[in-house]
Amino acid sequence: MAMRMIIRILLFALVFSFWAHAEDVIPGVVTFIPPTGFDAFRPGGDPGDNPFDGVGQLREYLSHDGKQIDINARLIGFSTGEGKRLTYRQLDDAGVKQEMLDFAKSLPNITNMTAVAEAKLGGQKAFSFTFHAIVRDYGIHLYGDIYWVRVDTNRVVEVELSTHSDAALVELRKSLTGFKIKKSYSK
Repeated sequence: MAMRMIIRILLFALVFSFWAHAEDVIPGVVTFIPPTGFDAFRPGGDPGDNPFDGVGQLREYLSHDGKQIDINARLIGFSTGEGKRLTYRQLDDAGVKQEMLDFAKSLPNITNMTAVAEAKLGGQKAFSFTFHAIVRDYGIHLYGDIYWVRVDTNRVVEVELSTHSDAALVELRKSLTGFKIKKSYSK
């Protein structure tokens, strides 16, 4: 009797772990199977976040050896004008690429950055760049990649990989195979 219970518990745990492994980051649009050794968090934001910057933090995955994967939803191609009126521009792929370049140039502490280039993420067209940053207050070097996949006219899914060395970044890039993006809006 006890043996049957143990077998049932093990079977349940095995089936449940496979079922729960892939996460719907954006239901029906983005799923991600995080690498082994990463803990998932749903960022709640922080009081210093700008509610008008067009970024929604969706997931943060952290490993115990300093690797991090952040997934965000970002609105692009909008500006706040006179009278706090929002203006949206319809963006084609060249416009998305330019928005990403402008975003990259606005990042603090970047000491080295590649050009924005076409890539693939989750089976869809993406734009990406690689960077090196030094957080001077802490003396920390960050190596990372940022990817944007367009999922609507002015919306992208942003994936940021960051870690402590170039070699660790190469290893972290292997986790990108865990992304599946079912909807893309590229022209």
